[in-house]
Amino acid sequence: TISGKVTEITEGDPQTVVIESDGTETITFLDGASPEFTHLSAEEIQTLIYLSGVGSLFSDGFPSPYQSSVLNANEVSEIIISSISNHPYLPNPLDIISERIEQVITGFEIIKGALPEVIIHIAVNKQDSPLFEKALRAAGNPSWIHVDIVSNKYPQECPVLLAQSVLNKNITPGNTPASVGVLVINADDMLHVRNAILEGLPLIERIVAVGGPVIKKPQYIRSIVGTPVTNILENNLNDVQHCVIVDGPLTGQEVTIDIEPVKRSCRAITVLETKSEPNFIGSFAPGLDLTSVTNSFLSSIVPFISKKAEADIQGEYRPCVQCNYCDEVCPVNIYPHLLSKYITHDMVDETERLNIFACIECGLCSYVCPSKIDLMADIKRGKEILIEEKKKYEETV
Repeated sequence: TISGKVTEITEGDPQTVVIESDGTETITFLDGASPEFTHLSAEEIQTLIYLSGVGSLFSDGFPSPYQSSVLNANEVSEIIISSISNHPYLPNPLDIISERIEQVITGFEIIKGALPEVIIHIAVNKQDSPLFEKALRAAGNPSWIHVDIVSNKYPQECPVLLAQSVLNKNITPGNTPASVGVLVINADDMLHVRNAILEGLPLIERIVAVGGPVIKKPQYIRSIVGTPVTNILENNLNDVQHCVIVDGPLTGQEVTIDIEPVKRSCRAITVLETKSEPNFIGSFAPGLDLTSVTNSFLSSIVPFISKKAEADIQGEYRPCVQCNYCDEVCPVNIYPHLLSKYITHDMVDETERLNIFACIECGLCSYVCPSKIDLMADIKRGKEILIEEKKKYEETV
């Protein structure tokens, strides 16, 4: 996403495009965009959202004449705009939009122009609702926009949980909100919608939250899509052993190559400290700054002390101790420890009766596991195996 010449296109997953910059900052704006967007037809707005790349920010895509979503335009009944973020180190949409709330409301109006029959729900924490209520009053309180108060607890921002809590709709395990006619998008992404339609600006940059204990100066950075993550972190890291995670620590992916780019879905870069040596008799430490699902550390009775955030597994993985902590924290009421055991013992087919596809991959099970088992990774692998097996079966029938 820079002005220049494409010099190489590589195959594989992911496929990469190498662009040699021409040293300019030329942007090719979209034809047909207009500040007078009310004069545009629904199909014209859908097309601009698709061509700008902004449609990919919606869960399951945004409908257009180019089959860019699993839903057709007439199948979308509601859109949830999420203005919450309880995931550690991910940006809070309110930090980005609070000074540009009128532009966000314009984004809502554009969506209504593209999908005239749709109802928009703004999912918001109670303390933040006045911002939207004031802006909507200034806009005449449109009857097709609802402000919905939701829980301020992770992983409430997951699209499936939002659809269930905001709309009280039951989603069959393995399906997405699109299965009940719902699309979800973050509130700050409404700025991209507005810029695409009014200015013809394609999705070539993202506001990325850079944070974590290893970062010298936590900040929001406006980054061109495709910028190497290492360029963003340059001169902003403390000199300790660390790991770099794209997005939040609970669900993000560790970066293992220097040229890992900022993708248009990227919202954060988190850097955590790691340690190569185990914590000797760590179970007997007082734990003033440690987090735990149990009350075994002093931090449980002195909550005002800042807790550590690190990627330290403190030794090798250990066998499951049947504590059931992963089951207790699971927001969709499945059994992560049983799923992990079936998968690691080549009994993947058995996991379907345990609702493996209900997993929303929030990462809480891996976070609370005292044996350091990456349960979420096991479950993700199990789902991939089942999907591949079903695909092969369908090809042979």
